[in-house]
Amino acid sequence: MAAAQLLHAARESCYRSGLLMSSFTAPPSWLYRSMRLFAQAAIAWSDHRAATMGAAIAFYTLFSMGPVLVIAIAIAGSFYGDAAAQAGLLSQVQALLGQQVATAVGSVIQGANQPDRATWQTILAVATSLFAATTVFTELKSSLDIIWDVPKSQQEGVVALIRSRVLSFGIVLSVGFILLVSLLLSTIIAAVESRYGQWFGMSVAVLSLVSNIVTTLVVTMLFAAIFKLLPACPVAWKDVWRGALLTACLYMLGKGLIAMYLGTTALASSYGAAGTLVLILLWMYYSAQVFLYGAVLSREMAKQRAINLAAAEREEVSSAAPEPFTAP
Repeated sequence: MAAAQLLHAARESCYRSGLLMSSFTAPPSWLYRSMRLFAQAAIAWSDHRAATMGAAIAFYTLFSMGPVLVIAIAIAGSFYGDAAAQAGLLSQVQALLGQQVATAVGSVIQGANQPDRATWQTILAVATSLFAATTVFTELKSSLDIIWDVPKSQQEGVVALIRSRVLSFGIVLSVGFILLVSLLLSTIIAAVESRYGQWFGMSVAVLSLVSNIVTTLVVTMLFAAIFKLLPACPVAWKDVWRGALLTACLYMLGKGLIAMYLGTTALASSYGAAGTLVLILLWMYYSAQVFLYGAVLSREMAKQRAINLAAAEREEVSSAAPEPFTAP
């Protein structure tokens, strides 16, 4: 005990004399606030059991994958053709998760895109596909309502159900738009590389960087729209942009890291015939966790902004209050 007291006294003496100031400086205020915000979001992420919600989202995504991809290919195929759109999508899946997963995803798309002969069967198939495609986004809405502490009374009812399905269908269309942008960027890069790559090698690298930046911005807009529109409570745009940008950056970063990890490990072969399913669920689960953390971060930013506004209003009221009268 005496040694500890002597060490503490010596350290205090050094701080007073300025000897330790060069080795220890307080972090900038913006960095401290950011670290505290990220820590609060991590605690809220754990309190809302986001790990369990992410597993449910990954499960629903697995069964909604076929219809969502069929609709996305139909949108992108209206400009590039269905075959080119599907080939571009599968090439991206192959680059991320490997040839085995790309083949499985192609089989899922073919199975979900089988034409029916009878008219009533076609109508039923389209309705079923739309319902299945919007199911995962309905689950996302339920998770966002939990994160934003929306009362159960606002989550239930026919109007809320219809609104949820309509918004979910709009997000499905946005997925098709993202695929279209991705194919467009890939086409531009391939054309520049084939024509000018041997003379301007660095230009191709710059174009690839620009492609990743544009894709990140487009994904950011999609996440911002989901964070803003899906919860059954008013959410300001200014509260979702930073969380959406962080979510998009983590999504793109995880995309590259998972591709590198799967390229150096035999994870799929460890599970035998179920290896492909494991890889797909692994990617979906990671994406769900990134999404939920971004949503929680947006909520924490909204809470902090409300606290700052309340403090500013109190300060304004106190400064505007008349000074108390004192008798001469």
